[in-house]
Amino acid sequence: MTLSYSECQALAKELEAFIGKKPIALWKSGQHCYYLQFSSASLFFSLRVPFVRFYRVEHLPKRKEKMLTPFKKEAPLKEVRLESNNKILSFLFSNGESIVFEVFSRRANLLFLSEENRILYSHRKLKEEKYLLPEGREEIRSEPALTDSVEVARRYGKLEREAEVAAEKKRIEKLLLKRRKNAEKKSLVFEEEKEKAQKWPKLQQEASLLQGNFHLLKRGMSKVAVMDWEENCETIIALDEKSSPQENVAALFKRVKKMRNSLPHIDQQRELLKKRKRKLEALLEELVTCDDLKELARFAKEHGLEQQEAPRQKEKKEARFYREYKSSSGLLILVGKSATDNDRLTFQVARGNDYWLHVAGYPGSHVILKVQRGETPPDEEALLDAAQVALHYSKAKQKGGAEVHVTQQKYLTRAGKKKPGKVLLSRQRTLYVELDPERFARIKKRVATPAL
Repeated sequence: MTLSYSECQALAKELEAFIGKKPIALWKSGQHCYYLQFSSASLFFSLRVPFVRFYRVEHLPKRKEKMLTPFKKEAPLKEVRLESNNKILSFLFSNGESIVFEVFSRRANLLFLSEENRILYSHRKLKEEKYLLPEGREEIRSEPALTDSVEVARRYGKLEREAEVAAEKKRIEKLLLKRRKNAEKKSLVFEEEKEKAQKWPKLQQEASLLQGNFHLLKRGMSKVAVMDWEENCETIIALDEKSSPQENVAALFKRVKKMRNSLPHIDQQRELLKKRKRKLEALLEELVTCDDLKELARFAKEHGLEQQEAPRQKEKKEARFYREYKSSSGLLILVGKSATDNDRLTFQVARGNDYWLHVAGYPGSHVILKVQRGETPPDEEALLDAAQVALHYSKAKQKGGAEVHVTQQKYLTRAGKKKPGKVLLSRQRTLYVELDPERFARIKKRVATPAL
């Protein structure tokens, strides 16, 4: 329920009293409320759906956050303008800047604009850099129109409180219904367990038959047929093939004892669950009588239904797009993880004098051997370490050996925009490298940073 166009007209007329006065700052309170502060009073804007509104207030809230101090020239308010048949209210200042409030029921927004209508701040995220008036139309309602800030504050304050009470009631009711459902599920589980446990006499009879026919049992048997003289029929009893005859008999008597002893505990738990369900039903009835937030807060606290703070999500660490190792001489070896990562590693991370390695004729990772600017070329062992890494992270690894191209990054160019990881070499030399697991294991122990 947002303000109608006629109500916006009445309030805009009232706010013309601020014309000629200099604003101090724009404050934000909570997620959806703003205050435009003047020396004598302030303008309040609420973008909370569905209670979008604006009006004059005498005092600022205690908890607020200073959002903007754009009024460097201390420019007084020049005009309060409501667009024709469009619920868009503009506050124009003498320096050309303006504040625009879109009083829409679903997509309300508050913006601060420069003299050229460039968006300096927007409550909602917008792609546009310049502000254009959106289309809108007057909402027609049957309720009596509000004519001043006091009436607006009174009515919308009441509606907002009622909505908060309804939302809190719904939250608590949802928790109580969930607890009742869990209690019902547990009751069903205990009923099934009781039904199973009540069969202990039959299992005891099987255990006694097994004990009486002990001579028939042998290790490795999965079942045995014995005569039940009480029922005058043959009974087949399942056995554990891996257990001895003594262990099978003992296990069966142990199960009998466990089932018999569990019955009092099951009955006790079932009775507790019945009491819990009755209590939850009573709480649901009591909840209906709670009419304000203080009562609901007390109710929630007494019965452990307070709103839990959402756990803070751990910030996801951005995974590196390359692995890092060190050569025996301490030079850094970087290894790409995918075609796109190879492209980034070669053309964004590597410098012109760094050495680039890749297995010839096989898909695989780009490998960069970092050298400091102005230093001599890397030692041969460092190149062999890097070549071993290139072989390990390529399809040629299964063959046990392959040729590896070696060149400096400055002699590489991209093969094309739509071919990430594909490069053209203007100069290179080739090393033949055989797979050496021991050497690679030594290189892995010299990990520079964890390879994410």
